[in-house]
Amino acid sequence: MSSYEFGVGDDRLNAQGNQAQARFHQPGIVLVHLLFRTAGFGTYLLCSLILSSFVTSFVVVVFLLSIDFWVVKNITGRKLVGLRWWNYVDEEGKNKWMYESRKPEEQKLISSKESKIFWSSLIFFQILWLIMAFATILHISWLVLACIANFFNGANLWGYFRCRYNRKDAQNAAMKYIAPQMMRNAWGGITSKFTRKPNTEDDYRTLAEER
Repeated sequence: MSSYEFGVGDDRLNAQGNQAQARFHQPGIVLVHLLFRTAGFGTYLLCSLILSSFVTSFVVVVFLLSIDFWVVKNITGRKLVGLRWWNYVDEEGKNKWMYESRKPEEQKLISSKESKIFWSSLIFFQILWLIMAFATILHISWLVLACIANFFNGANLWGYFRCRYNRKDAQNAAMKYIAPQMMRNAWGGITSKFTRKPNTEDDYRTLAEER
């Protein structure tokens, strides 16, 4: 079992469950989450128009993607859905992955609106980046950039799925809900491309996996 400190603003846990779920608790965190989610993707789409050098475009997009990855992994996931994943190397040199979530009775106090925005944005942008990867399959430079984005976003998506479910349930959920939608959207992107005209220890339960 591990622990970490929650930031200021978590006094909302004293609110009643049903009332707490019905409203936005942290609109600023939601705004930051969506801002960094869209910044990297928007820059990827527009950088060829506003930046003349691909190297500059590459650095800018990767920088924005890195910030987005860090913010989602360390801030918005913890604040909006009460989940966190991380890893460390133990004394024996083994890499251990930790998947944490609030206790069930405290999960009920998380805003359902904020939770939906968090999960929808993770899945939505994963689909968009997959479409970009297939759409740029003939342009290696842009394909590499799209693959980096898929790695960053996919790592957070899988990590939070593992926090919410155990390993088997996470795989089943991904296969049942996400994979079919991703394939449909990715295939649509390909066809359109070629057919168009020229914090405390008691507050958490932890799942650990040795890698």
